Amino acid sequence: MNRGLGRGPAGGTGGRARAAGGRAGASQAAGRATFGQRLAAAMDAHGPLCVGIDPHPQLLERWGIADDLDGLRRFALTTLEALEGRVAGLKPQSALFERHGSRGIAAL
Repeated sequence: MNRGLGRGPAGGTGGRARAAGGRAGASQAAGRATFGQRLAAAMDAHGPLCVGIDPHPQLLERWGIADDLDGLRRFALTTLEALEGRVAGLKPQSALFERHGSRGIAAL
């Protein structure tokens, strides 16, 4: 069953129409696209892929990056820069940032 915002089994918009055509809120009143509209446009341009930013210690080590706040920032920014304009969404794994305390959260 298609529960996401991608295309339905017959090529229709599935849940996308609901996401893009919700109630008019402050964004629409100000002339800006809603989150659903921006997401639908990103998915149309780049497909439905959402990439996780998961700076777990083993991956940082394999990349040769220190498992500290500077390494966390470097990993996140490198990943963001590599994927910008290529995927519809990015999702940081917040627990892997939170393990560095409030500064790790600020790096999000």
